Order: sequence, then structure tokens, then C-alpha cells
Amino acid sequence: MLSRWLTAVVLCLLAATAQADATADHWQYTVRPGDTLWNLCERFAQDPVFCWRQLAANSAVDDPYRMSPGKVILIPLAWLKEQPMPARAERVNGQVWLRVGDNDPEPVENGAEIAFGDTIETGEAGSVVVRFADNSEVAVKPDTVLKVNHYRRFVDVGNEPTELELERGAIRNTVTPRDTDARVFRVYTPGVMTAVRGTEYHVRVTNDAVTLSEVVKGEVEVAAARSATPVPAGYGTVARDGQAPAQPVKLLPAPRVTLKAGGRSLRAEWPPVEGAEAYSVELFDADGVLLQSDQVSEPQWRAKPEAGDYQLLVRAIDARGLRGQEHLLDATVSKGAWPWDALLFIGGAGLLLAL
Repeated sequence: MLSRWLTAVVLCLLAATAQADATADHWQYTVRPGDTLWNLCERFAQDPVFCWRQLAANSAVDDPYRMSPGKVILIPLAWLKEQPMPARAERVNGQVWLRVGDNDPEPVENGAEIAFGDTIETGEAGSVVVRFADNSEVAVKPDTVLKVNHYRRFVDVGNEPTELELERGAIRNTVTPRDTDARVFRVYTPGVMTAVRGTEYHVRVTNDAVTLSEVVKGEVEVAAARSATPVPAGYGTVARDGQAPAQPVKLLPAPRVTLKAGGRSLRAEWPPVEGAEAYSVELFDADGVLLQSDQVSEPQWRAKPEAGDYQLLVRAIDARGLRGQEHLLDATVSKGAWPWDALLFIGGAGLLLAL
């Protein structure tokens, strides 16, 4: 009896592996209204007649002349006259690795291709931006593990889904609007799924597998435990595996930050935000590379970056852990100038000598 059970398990695993391999080597096309099998093959296949005959003989296509919208058709990539366009890594900073399939992770450089099944991992001070072919961007924050579960992008095909799995850490998504109502950009976290069409939003997974979503622009649908909650801009929600998402709450307002940028130092101060437990501060260079990410308990922050142009992003954090609305400021640190405190000391010393 035990041997039969083990045999069944092995067969199931082999079938699942075969299906996964087949999916990886195929383009998953979602049928739209008005599609026929012939039009699909004529549009995308190198040999439309061969494509039509092979897919029509496939039991998955019941009627090649009338296909139901939403049905998924698997087309081998080798048949296509146009290959998928890869996503690429940009603004790489610090320790960032890319794992392709089951291979060992390799360091990521700017311009590296990222495809279906790849996993990105950042170190404690590492960050990277993944740009997809439709110009959607995913900013991967420090100490994050992100897997590309599904990604295919072809010219003039607007409903190809992008599915990401956030295992740990945080990302900020800027999704390019599509000309379709399909929710084609999805992020999966433990027991939770967020789906959008055109928006900007943050997703973060805590150490105890709690998902926090904060919407900057547009609207996000957060689903868990067979329950879906729309989250509009300026709101956030908390979701846990096995529980419906919490009712969206209004995000804390953006701190009113005052910057003091001088030689060799950069200081930021702001009045306390009511309801804030802490504050998130991120420093970017002029190209948008994330250089530093801090969480501070007091409404002030200081750093000593090299001379150059920077941007500072400050948000208040509430008791739920939700980060509030964004305040982005430009700053310039001058080269070779004396810091204000040094000038004050020198001035005081000079006054004493004069006396």
C-alpha cells in the first residue's frame, strides 16, 4: 500500500515538473474577444498553417473558429516569429544577485536581462530597478527576495500578465497603464495577491509574513482568503495569510521637511507627524539610484554624502507599520565647502582671539 502511495506521489511530481517545463518553453496567450485560432497563428507564428493545424489538433482548443475570451493558449516559443522582450536591471547599487532557475546566484550588473523564473536578491544595502518592456518599473529595496513568476512581453500585445512573487523585503511599483481592463500586473506575497492596471504603490513583507500595501497613485486590489479589497490612492492596508485584508486606512500625511544642505553634510528636519511611530528616509543620487535607506524614530536625519545632486524621500510610519504619503526633495551638497558647524566654531574662535 505504501509503495503504491509513493509511486503516485512520484508520478504527480513528475507531471508537475513536466508541466512547469512545458509552460517555461511556451508563450501563454490569453484569448481576447474576436480572436480565432487562425488569426492568432497568422499574427504571431512563423508558419501560420503549421501552427493552426497543430493547435487545432490539441484537445485544449475545442473550436478553432470560436474561442472563449480568457482562455489560455500555449504556443511554443520556437514557433513564434517574434521572441519575448526581456526585462532589464537598472540602477544597480551594492550587493544584488540574480538566480536563473536552480543555478547559483550571480552578481547583477546594469543592463542584465531578467526573464521568466529568475529570482533577484538584494543585500542589506543593495538595491536595483527592474524595467519591463512596457516601461513598468519595480524598485527592489534592500534585503529583498523577488521572483519573476511569469513575464512575457511582445510588441502590440497588451494583456500579457506580469506576475511577481515577493518572498521577503519591499518593492515600489510604477506600472504603465494598459489599454485593457485586465488586471495584468500582480504581486504575490505569502497568502496575499495585489493586482493593478496602471498605478504606483509599495508592497512590503515583514519577518512574520504580514503584507503591507500603500498606494501612491491609481488603485490596487488586495486579495487574501477569498476576499478582495480595493485600495485607492492615499490609503493602505494590512493583509495576512488566511485572513481577509484589513479595511483600508488613510495614510499619514507627508512630513513637511526642511533641508539644510551644505558642504560635507546633509540635514533634514520636520515637525512631528501626528500618529507617526517612526519615519522612513531614503537617499537617491541624481540618476535615481538608492544610496541609503534608514528608519529613524525622531523627526530628523543627517548624512554626509559626497558632493553632488541628490533626492530625499521621507515618509511617516504609523502604528500598523504602514508608510505614509511621500515627500520628495532635491538637494545639492557642495564640493569642498566648510560645514556650517565648522564655520560657527572658526568664527567663535576668531572672535575670542580678537578680544
